[in-house]
Parts: sequence; structure tokens; C-alpha cells
Amino acid sequence: KELFRDSLALLQESIANDFVLSEAGHPPESSPGLYGDSRFFPATGTFWLGNTCNTWTAKKLSAAGIPLHRLTFSAGSVLRQLTDQAACQPAINN
Repeated sequence: KELFRDSLALLQESIANDFVLSEAGHPPESSPGLYGDSRFFPATGTFWLGNTCNTWTAKKLSAAGIPLHRLTFSAGSVLRQLTDQAACQPAINN
């Protein structure tokens, strides 16, 4: 369980470090996103074909100790990699 807590902490820290914060340490106002209730928040980095939301997700999961290919162009590819890894891992009980 400790490994999972440590991995979650690494994931949270990696995500938090990408947000642009105000001087008070808070995220600035968000903008409406593309879908439903989604939102855009100011962040570091640049969006381009080689750095999409899917590659960002793979990088964040890698930072948490889940090795994924960083040039991942689709959500399906991210999910397949996670599924393949889960199939190779022994079942863990709470």
C-alpha cells in the first residue's frame, strides 16, 4: 500500500507543478473547455503534435512510476498500455 501512496504523491506533485499559480499560490481563473463542464487552466509547457494531452498523461503516469511510452497520440494507446501493464502484475488485495 505504501508504494501506491508514494506513487500517488508523485503523480499529484507532478500535476501540481504544471499549473501556473498566482502570487498567492492559487490557480487563476479557468476558461471554458471544449466539452461539457471541462475547463482550461493556465499551465506550463506548450501544446503541439508531439506534446498532446495524451503524451502529457503518459509523462505524468511515468513520473508516478508507471512506465509508458511518452509519444502517445491517442487516449486508447494510453489505456492499452495501462491494461497491458495491469495484466502483467499480480493481483493485489487491500
